[in-house]
Amino acid sequence: MAESLTCVFHRGRGRRNLNRTPAINRLPVEILQEIFMHCRTHDRRPSRKLAPLLLCQICSRWREVALSIPRLWNRLSLDGNQYNVLRAMVTFINATALWFACVGRHCPLSYSIHIHHEATTQFPGWNFLFPLPPFIRELDLEMADDSQLTMYSGLQKDALEFLEAARICVHSENPLSIVARRFPFSSAPRLRSLALDITWSSDPFEPHFPQMPWGQLTCLILTRGVPLDEWHEIIRLSPLLQRCYAQIEIHMEEESLDVGSVTKATLNHLEDLTLLFYMWPALDETLAGLHLPALKSLHLGCHDEVDFELTSEHVLPIFQNTQLTAFTLQQGLFEPDLFRIPVIMDAVTTLDIAGDMLYTDLVNLLHHNADANPVVFPRLQHLRLGILDYHYNADPWSFPSELLHNALASRWWPDGGVSGEYASGTTPPGALSRLEDVSIFVDEKHPDTLDEVVQALKPLQAQGLDIDVRSGTRYDWMYPQDKRGQWRIDV
Repeated sequence: MAESLTCVFHRGRGRRNLNRTPAINRLPVEILQEIFMHCRTHDRRPSRKLAPLLLCQICSRWREVALSIPRLWNRLSLDGNQYNVLRAMVTFINATALWFACVGRHCPLSYSIHIHHEATTQFPGWNFLFPLPPFIRELDLEMADDSQLTMYSGLQKDALEFLEAARICVHSENPLSIVARRFPFSSAPRLRSLALDITWSSDPFEPHFPQMPWGQLTCLILTRGVPLDEWHEIIRLSPLLQRCYAQIEIHMEEESLDVGSVTKATLNHLEDLTLLFYMWPALDETLAGLHLPALKSLHLGCHDEVDFELTSEHVLPIFQNTQLTAFTLQQGLFEPDLFRIPVIMDAVTTLDIAGDMLYTDLVNLLHHNADANPVVFPRLQHLRLGILDYHYNADPWSFPSELLHNALASRWWPDGGVSGEYASGTTPPGALSRLEDVSIFVDEKHPDTLDEVVQALKPLQAQGLDIDVRSGTRYDWMYPQDKRGQWRIDV
């Protein structure tokens, strides 16, 4: 009996000790690892107040578990725009060694470093960049000038054999040739995605320009106004491109490009093309000589209100020889060209549109008319409409919210119900596809219009149509982050 009581006593004491152990410490390692993964911040700054460093300070078990998860350390970034630049850079250098030790060869990392101008002006002669860790998979490099490249790139002895995506931004007026000479592109055989935010020189190409890794790229982002000559050279050196985003610089005072002398080229893999113009959308000159048989998504934008000339000699074949399913037209005079190109209207399922056309006319054109010949956008499923004020009309600002409701209602019918003349489960006249989602972008200068649109579309939203209405600036509309950031990979 005594022996039995002793056993009961020890079992009870064991349960009491067990109860003193925090529940999270009794979790299996696999569950704790999954919890830690959800503690990550987006940018992964090296801070003791954020994961993963914060997790390493709780207890020895947590530190051991955190250091055993390569994916917890697969992204490291530093924005040098801080008050104590030197301390920030030293922290980043030390963090790089720790992150690299945790990642190793098992999980190549995303490495983002923005070197503020104070770092190079206050501490001239300091190396904040090289050598880069050899197992970088994604690199986001932003610098005030090219001093780090010109002075220290020679310290890079290890090949960047895992590098697949890179963005290089140099704020000062340094031409592409410096980046081409100094960055170790030749040691990055896997590089497929490249974003360049640099100054474009008007001087003829230097010998180093063709040595850039154009021929191996599948994604290319070019910003800050690419001159036409450079554009035509680069696009012809990049036959494997699948996605391309370019801001083209056209000066009206410059002599027009002789489109007849441009070498013809076929890009068999290019599926997604974005072309943005600031002053003059010389689409004819930009697309001259190009054959894009795989093109499925075309995005055109311009700050000015001039005609895109979609039916011109060199532009119209782009539409005729492709099967576009997504089309963007932002700004520019697009009436009546857009609605007179059957090859656009017949196949497009995603339409992103804004411009200085009278919104009453635009909304009326989007209204489905089964008797129209041809039917306007019969396969349209995804609509993104920009309601922007371009200040071209002296009349008081207004927007036809009720007309917009009627236009959307003509292209949508709810499941299990009736909307207008269309019953659920039936196909409307003209073999019209049903809208799946609508995104409305309203100029932030007109909050009253935003409220009017929201109220007008509430009945459709209540019936089940996926509608998103938000406000913003023209810049937000013209330069969406999802386009400029498409060089990134999923690390």
